[in-house]
Amino acid sequence: MEIERIYTPRVQSALNSEVRKLVRDAESVGFSRAVANMSFVNDELVQVIASLHKRTAKQYGLEVNRHLTRTQKFSFFNANFIQNITAILTRQALELLTLIEETTKLRILKKLIDAQAEQLTFMDIARRITDDVASAARALTITRTESNRAANFAALEAAKLQPYETVKEWISVIDSRTRRYSDDNYDHAKLDGQVIDIDRDFVQVGKNGVAAVAQCPVDPQAPAAFTINCRCVLGFENKRDANGRLIPRR
Repeated sequence: MEIERIYTPRVQSALNSEVRKLVRDAESVGFSRAVANMSFVNDELVQVIASLHKRTAKQYGLEVNRHLTRTQKFSFFNANFIQNITAILTRQALELLTLIEETTKLRILKKLIDAQAEQLTFMDIARRITDDVASAARALTITRTESNRAANFAALEAAKLQPYETVKEWISVIDSRTRRYSDDNYDHAKLDGQVIDIDRDFVQVGKNGVAAVAQCPVDPQAPAAFTINCRCVLGFENKRDANGRLIPRR
C-alpha cells in the first residue's frame, strides 16, 4: 500500500528520535529515571501522523463522495472537510499514543530488569530497547492502524454529508491474518458483510465478555484488541424507495 510505503519509514524515524533522546538522558541519570521522564508522543511523530491523516482522509473522503454522488447533479463534499477531519483524527491519535506510551514504558522497564539479570552493558541495553521500541514492525503497526482509521473515519464522515439515507457495510479482508474467535478475542470475519444504517454502531462481544462498539473499523472508542492492525473497511450505498428513487434524510 502506497501510504504504508511512504509513512512507515517516517514513523520509524520519529520513534528512533525518541529512543536516541532516551539513551542520551540515560547516560546522565540512568535508564530507570530516563524512562520515567520519557515522552513517547514527540513533535516529530505527531507531525508525521497528522500528515498521514490528511493525505488518507482526502483520498478516501473524495472516493466515497464520488461513489455516492455519481447519479446526482451536485457534490456535497464540504470545502473544510479535510481540515476538520484531520484535526479530529490527530486529537484522537494523541490520546491513543498517550496510552501506548504507558505500555511502552512498562515494556522497557521489563527489559531493564532482564538486562540487569543478564548483566548487559549500557550499549547492549540501548540496542535492545531500540530494537523493540523503534522496530520496523512497530512502525508498520502504527502506520497501518492510523492510516486505516483515517480512511474509515473520513469515508464515514463524507457519507454523512449526503442528503439521502445511507447504509454502511463492514467489509473484512478474509485471509489467515483476519481476527477470529479461534485465536483472538474478537472475530472480524463474522462482521464481514454486516449492513446497518449509517448512524448506528457495529457491536460485537468479545470472548472475555467485553463489547466492542464501533462506528467504523479502527474506531478509537472500541477496545485496542478490536482495532490494532485492523484492515477492515466500510462500503456505502444510498437507500432507495420502491420506485428506485433516493430517500431524503429526515
